[in-house]
Amino acid sequence: MIPLSYMAKNYTFVIPAQRSLLAVVAFLLLSWQPLQAQLVINEVSQGASGTKEYVELVVTGTPTCSGIPTVDLRNWYIDDNNGAFASGAGTGIASGCVRLTNDPLWAAVPIGTIIVIYNDIDINPLVPAQDLSLSDGNCVLVIPVSNCTLLEKHSTQPAVANPLYPTTGFTTCGPMPTILFKL
Repeated sequence: MIPLSYMAKNYTFVIPAQRSLLAVVAFLLLSWQPLQAQLVINEVSQGASGTKEYVELVVTGTPTCSGIPTVDLRNWYIDDNNGAFASGAGTGIASGCVRLTNDPLWAAVPIGTIIVIYNDIDINPLVPAQDLSLSDGNCVLVIPVSNCTLLEKHSTQPAVANPLYPTTGFTTCGPMPTILFKL
């Protein structure tokens, strides 16, 4: 795909029929702003048993000419819902959430990185081998949800009764109950 700014540089000579197209392109170029970096859900699975869950995330953003940009993902939450949309207990909102820790790995995650977080109590056979490093250059992280360094959990908040994301009370290590996705 050719960036719009590059395409616009090639419009040196304009014939009258193309003026309106050029005006639209010029407007888009002048009003276009880079997208904010974000984390996009690429795939979710609960597996055959309903507990072989994993989520695959992709780090997205706007590439630059000065190298591969990175995104600071420290303290980002991962949750199925914050409880604000539930009409009562047992409606599909799982209490609790997972948060990416303040670990230096999360400080500069390259755009394009795939992050797989999986339930390591009941591993889905589709989940690739564990990969906890970006230094190998493959831009893939495969992390068990019980990882003590990269993830932390809060087992009771948010919930239907309290839909706010907590800032304290997180714990690390040990097996994680099925709290990521309750479908």
